[in-house]
Amino acid sequence: MTDQPPPADTPETAERRREVEYRRALPLVWWATLLVPPAVTAAALAATWLARGWEAAAGIVGLAVSSLFLGKFIILGGSNGSPIPLTREGLAAMVVVMDLMTACWFVFHLDVMQRVPVLGPRFTLLVAGGESLLARFPWVRRTAFVGLVAFVMIPFAMTGSVGGAILARLCGVGRGAAFAAIGLGSVLGAGAIYLGGTAITAVLPRDNPAWKIGGGVVLVAVILFLNWRYSRLARTVRVVSPAGD
Repeated sequence: MTDQPPPADTPETAERRREVEYRRALPLVWWATLLVPPAVTAAALAATWLARGWEAAAGIVGLAVSSLFLGKFIILGGSNGSPIPLTREGLAAMVVVMDLMTACWFVFHLDVMQRVPVLGPRFTLLVAGGESLLARFPWVRRTAFVGLVAFVMIPFAMTGSVGGAILARLCGVGRGAAFAAIGLGSVLGAGAIYLGGTAITAVLPRDNPAWKIGGGVVLVAVILFLNWRYSRLARTVRVVSPAGD
C-alpha cells in the first residue's frame, strides 16, 4: 500500500502551529503581550476612578466603546471645558494606546483571538477579507512596512490595528515589525486628525453653532462615506461580511 502524503495545513491549523512554536520559543513575550493590555487598562481606569471619580472612569469607557464605531474621528470631540472627560490631546492618546493594546493581541496572538467565542469567527472572516484585499491591492504586500503604516493611518472601515495585524501576518511581516508599523501608523493617523481639528477650531471656535451642528453632520457624512466605500470594495472582492450579507 502506497503511503499517502500528509494533508496540507489549513490556514487555521498553520496559524495554530505558529502560535504554539512562538509560545515555546518566547514564553515571557507570549504571556506579556497577552496579559499586559488588560492589566494596563484596568490600572488606568482604577487610577482615573480614584483621581476623578467613577463618572470620569465610566465616561472614558464610553468613549473607548464609541471609538470602535467612530475610529480616529472621535479625537475631534474633545476640548478643554467640554463635558467629555478627555481633551482632544487625551482622546488622541487614548486612540493610540487602544491601537497598541489591540495590536498586542492580534499581532502576537491571532490564533487565540480567532478562537474567542462569538467574535472568533468574525476575525476569521477578516483574515479572508484581508486575503482578498491583498489580491486587489498588491502594493500593500510589495511595500510591506510602509504599506502597513499607510493602511493603519487611513481612517477607513476595517483598517486600524486589527486589519493591520491581519495584513501583516498575510504579508509575512514579523511580529516586531508589524507592531512597530501599527504603532507608527496609529500615531501618524491620530496626529493628522488632531492637527486637522485644531486648525478647524482656530478658524471656527467650538462654541460656534456651525461647529456644533455642521461639524456633527460632516463627521457622520464622512464616516458613512468611508463605510460605503468599503462596502463597494467588499462586494468587488467578494468579501463576506460578518453579518453574512
